[in-house]
Amino acid sequence: MKARARQFAMIPLWVGVAIAVLSAWGLYSIQQSAGMNFWFFCLIVPLLLGVLLIALGAGGQGSKWLYVNVDRRRAHDGPRNITLGFPLPLGLTSWFLRNFGHNIQGMKNTNVDDIIQVLDATGKSGEPLIVNVQNDDGDGEHVQVYIG
Repeated sequence: MKARARQFAMIPLWVGVAIAVLSAWGLYSIQQSAGMNFWFFCLIVPLLLGVLLIALGAGGQGSKWLYVNVDRRRAHDGPRNITLGFPLPLGLTSWFLRNFGHNIQGMKNTNVDDIIQVLDATGKSGEPLIVNVQNDDGDGEHVQVYIG
């Protein structure tokens, strides 16, 4: 599951490379033929977008990831297996929860520092945090949450 979801992390990186290269080529072509005109400055936006996507794709390789795998073997409608993977910006998340966690409904009774320490400990120990949920209805649904 982890290897398959990490492959999707390469998509923003290579899309960013393609956008940045095409934008840079366009900027060079316009500057050589017409100088710095309106279209030259318009192409700066896609160039910056490409650079942002490259940074996000490269930064996501070294960060912790959240994987959610939903297995619906007996489902008759929709997909039977769904896997999602997201990079977790834990530094940004911990800052957000420390500063704005008191405004989130249900977080007043939760110690935000304990949540951040558990997530941080998963990375330091090298062992992932895995939560398995099995549906008791007998329909065979299984959800696995993997942080590591």
